[in-house]
Amino acid sequence: MLLLGSIVSGNPGAGVALLDSSVARFNSDGGTVNRITGHLFNGVVVGDLSFARFVGGGNDVVTGNSGTDVICFPQFPATRGALTNIGGGTTNCIEP
Repeated sequence: MLLLGSIVSGNPGAGVALLDSSVARFNSDGGTVNRITGHLFNGVVVGDLSFARFVGGGNDVVTGNSGTDVICFPQFPATRGALTNIGGGTTNCIEP
C-alpha cells in the first residue's frame, strides 16, 4: 500500500492497520503530507511480519490519536522512520 498525500482521521478504531505480512509506504516526498489523526485507538498498527516505512523527513503527521500514534505489536514487526518521520507522534517501535 502506498499513501501519498492522504488524510485518515476520526475512525472509531485504529487509523491504519498493517496485519499479517502487510507492507505500507507513507510517502510525503515532493511536498505532499500524510495526516493520520484523531482515532479512538492507535494511528498506525504494525503487526506480525508487517513493515511500515515513513519517508519524507518528518513531513508525515501521525499524532493526536487516543492510543499510541504508531504501535508495533510483538513478534516481528518492522518500521523505518517511525522514530523520526511521524511529526512528533508517539511510538513503541524499535529501529536499528
